[in-house]
Amino acid sequence: MSADMGLAVDAVRLAMNLEQLRARTAARNIAMVNVPGAPAMRVDVAGALAAARGSRHDDNLFAQNLEALARQDLDVYLRDIPTSTPLALDSEVAEMSAASGRYQALAEGVSRQFGLMQLAIKGGR
Repeated sequence: MSADMGLAVDAVRLAMNLEQLRARTAARNIAMVNVPGAPAMRVDVAGALAAARGSRHDDNLFAQNLEALARQDLDVYLRDIPTSTPLALDSEVAEMSAASGRYQALAEGVSRQFGLMQLAIKGGR
């Protein structure tokens, strides 16, 4: 696999992992809404992306950081949100649905890309 393709796969893997974490976090928030003292959580997507972007001027380092980030457990980017803000179930369900939709769109895009690559390899037959 070419370096550019490997970079693209790692970028999509990271995006899919972040969307999966967002959906899991929203589901957790929904499940914990009636538990006294249980903090609501959010995914710090900006923090995860900043970890990858920090080395974008060095192609090799950027590729290594992106690959490492795509493979790591992203739970380190979970943040408690203030308990003074009441949790709205509607917004959590919407967040879970949106994360699921984004995940599915990414999966479909990858599937189409690999389908085109397969066609190219077979010579269009």
